[in-house]
Amino acid sequence: MEKFKVLEKEMKIKAFSKEGLNQATKLDPKMKEKIDLANWINSTVDRLNTQIDAYEAEVETINLNQKKGKKLETSKQERNDLLVTTTEKHKNHIQKLEAILRLMENDQVATEQVKRSCS
Repeated sequence: MEKFKVLEKEMKIKAFSKEGLNQATKLDPKMKEKIDLANWINSTVDRLNTQIDAYEAEVETINLNQKKGKKLETSKQERNDLLVTTTEKHKNHIQKLEAILRLMENDQVATEQVKRSCS
């Protein structure tokens, strides 16, 4: 009976009254969790993109400092290879994170599954 009373009261609240406007700002705990997880994924993608930009800039400086017709020093070549490999891995992770985000937004995967796999 109490649930019915609460539901009935919520249904009678006018949309543009003070209570109605305040009620719109309240979020369901599951929805809040979903939004928080989506924000975390977006911030992780942003950090990965920032790192990719830094790595690509370092690769360019290594290649620009190389004299024409000569090979890179072994230490610079190793660093260059490491940066290229890391950049490719970051791009792969970004693709997977964006796919997870789309699945989560379309309710094809639960936030609990995403949390478990990220832990």
